[in-house]
Amino acid sequence: MGSFKIVKRYFVLIVGLFIMGLGVSIITKSNLGTSPISGIPYVLSLKFPLITFGEFTFVINLLLVLAQIIILRKNFPKEQFLQVLVSAFFGFFIDFGMFICTFVNPTVYAVKIVVVLLGCIVLALGIYLEVRANVIVNPGEGLVKTIANKTGRRFGTVKIAFDCTLVIIAIIISLFAFGTLKGLREGTIISAILVGSIIKIIDMIVKHFQLEEKIRKVVYKEKQNEKFNIDDNYVVTISHQLGCGGAYIGKKLSEILFVPFVDRQILKEVADFLNIPEENIKDREERITSFWQSFKRLEAFDDPIVEINSEYFPTDKELFKLESEFIEQIAEKSSAIFLGRGGHYILRNHQRHFSIFLHADMKDRIQRVSELYNVSENESKKIIEKNDRERNTYFKSLTQLEYLNLMTYDICVNTSSTGLDNAVKIIRNCLEFKLGR
Repeated sequence: MGSFKIVKRYFVLIVGLFIMGLGVSIITKSNLGTSPISGIPYVLSLKFPLITFGEFTFVINLLLVLAQIIILRKNFPKEQFLQVLVSAFFGFFIDFGMFICTFVNPTVYAVKIVVVLLGCIVLALGIYLEVRANVIVNPGEGLVKTIANKTGRRFGTVKIAFDCTLVIIAIIISLFAFGTLKGLREGTIISAILVGSIIKIIDMIVKHFQLEEKIRKVVYKEKQNEKFNIDDNYVVTISHQLGCGGAYIGKKLSEILFVPFVDRQILKEVADFLNIPEENIKDREERITSFWQSFKRLEAFDDPIVEINSEYFPTDKELFKLESEFIEQIAEKSSAIFLGRGGHYILRNHQRHFSIFLHADMKDRIQRVSELYNVSENESKKIIEKNDRERNTYFKSLTQLEYLNLMTYDICVNTSSTGLDNAVKIIRNCLEFKLGR
């Protein structure tokens, strides 16, 4: 790694620590408590005002580094001693943040909540920058990772237990020192729940813009640099219901017309572009990500280092946009037959486009799916009904059009009435008529 990159990373780390300190200060100045990891030093600073909040934070962090050394012993990485320096900067920035926020002293409860939320956002941004610097972890996270690796438990599980332990210790100190609870209130709980989720939201926003930039540079550049002669090219798009023989008909047409049949190739193109395994997006095609799936992505107590440096989980719109880009690229280069993925909508403005919709009687669909997936007829019916719902919802959500609006297709074929091979002949004749005309 070049010296410039190292300096840049350490600069990002210091900026992140400053923003983290400011975030902790804002949460604390809300008068609704402080963040869980700052609970002990804050309570101690209230009891012993000659020692500042930041100085107590430095001392507590030193103890967290010491705990890692005790657990790992010889296996404690020497570079992790830099956590001491991180602790010093963090403690200083907390005191500096408290100084900056001297004027912050809300009295109205609603305003206090707003201040807590603002502090959570600022703290999350600071942690995000600290993690993106990828130089050194802070002592709190370092200890959690150490315990998690040593015990074989999930980072999130250990993180929850760790934060709860710190809060309980802070409560005990507060009750012993003041006879009442000071420095820990609902703001502590709010920050514990929200900060991790906000970090993920920030990460998703950043990765979204990075993806947009990558598409602009790579995909659009290819479109601009290459000129395609589409005078003789044509495209066939096959939209279908599950169990109607769409793949069979598409492959047969491909053999007869000597043009490529495009199905899973699009999935591979998208996976390669995102540099992720096909399996990560295979089950998300032509279906909307549920609220629960989206919510799970925001789990607050996952390891931020792993999450921020993990593969990007594209949104439904981003996935559809990427698939659209690759479908358009293929259509510009040569004639092709496309199966599903909203191809009839994506290529609706292609000069020589023939769109097909395949459907069939339910009993035939059930039988075909039952044989294809080796499931009972009852299970086959459930799969079909679910697939129909998901596909209709997906298409309408992303295009604002009805998937079953038959007016948007050149031809609709009931494969139960025609049979698969006759459907191929009918489609070929109609295609030749349209192109010849």
